[in-house]
Amino acid sequence: MKVCLLGTKFISSVSRVNKRSPIRWLERTCALLLRFITATALLLLGATFLDAQIFVANTNFGGFGAGTIGEYDIITGVAINPSFVTGLNSPIGLSISSGYLYVVNSDSATIGKYDAITGAAINPSFINTPTLPVFMDIAGSSLFVTSYLADTISKYDAKTGMAIDVGFVHGLNNPFGLEEAGGYLFVTQNGGGVIGKFDANTGATINAGFITGLQGATDIAVVGNRLFVTNENNNTIGEYDANTGATINPAFITLPGINGAYGLAIFGNTLFVTNTETGTIGEYDLKTGATINAALITGLNGPTGIFVVPEPSTWALLVIGATVLISIFSPQRARG
Repeated sequence: MKVCLLGTKFISSVSRVNKRSPIRWLERTCALLLRFITATALLLLGATFLDAQIFVANTNFGGFGAGTIGEYDIITGVAINPSFVTGLNSPIGLSISSGYLYVVNSDSATIGKYDAITGAAINPSFINTPTLPVFMDIAGSSLFVTSYLADTISKYDAKTGMAIDVGFVHGLNNPFGLEEAGGYLFVTQNGGGVIGKFDANTGATINAGFITGLQGATDIAVVGNRLFVTNENNNTIGEYDANTGATINPAFITLPGINGAYGLAIFGNTLFVTNTETGTIGEYDLKTGATINAALITGLNGPTGIFVVPEPSTWALLVIGATVLISIFSPQRARG
């Protein structure tokens, strides 16, 4: 249907014939047709070869200073650089924003800042956090991080690292994963088996027991009106309504092993899950929960946090193609 609409609009755009100048009309038609074909080819190439990188924290439990961030291809699972960042202290949460990679070092209670292209250290102790930080999320200029032992969510300026409110949300029960979505903070509480919902601007409690009955809830991901959470204790991914908290499927995905489900990331129609027990990253269908590849990436050492970043060159093809199409269909002043 979309192709038909584009074709109809294209025909309409080139049918404005200047009867007094058929040669100019023919030249303009050929030029538009060439641009249309070029734009379509760029869009198809971008969509076909749309690629991305997976960044994963190898926590290497029990090895102080031995943690790493690895970089892998999202399609093949092949390692691009398994030691993209090294010398970390139990890294768990990670995020990429404005060309920088931010990493939570749980054991040293810091958030490090690195170049997202090269892995070079910008500031390994960019932020000092309360005891035992776990996961983080960046929304606009704000950086939020959970502290498992302090029972808080702290808020910082993502650009400067300055503390905005160290006790932004407090009185939690072993907070773990968090995500900002639609102006709300959704936070898993590992100790209480619940997900709380809070105002991302004020920290005010919306619903402390938004979702209950979880089994060792770790990470969380929200897409549209669907909320996914990893249950480490029974190795499942649960699916819930992000607006109401209603249960859709508490065992949407069951992972291999007994209790390794940990980090979550969504890219397109695929959900990626780290499994600390098997040292793998699995790939699952976001719509059905069906297994695509339970061991897309293997040989990891305590994989926890995960973050997916689109590969720049393929996005560039889509942007250029879309720009050319827009220029074709934009109203043009008639000439000659």
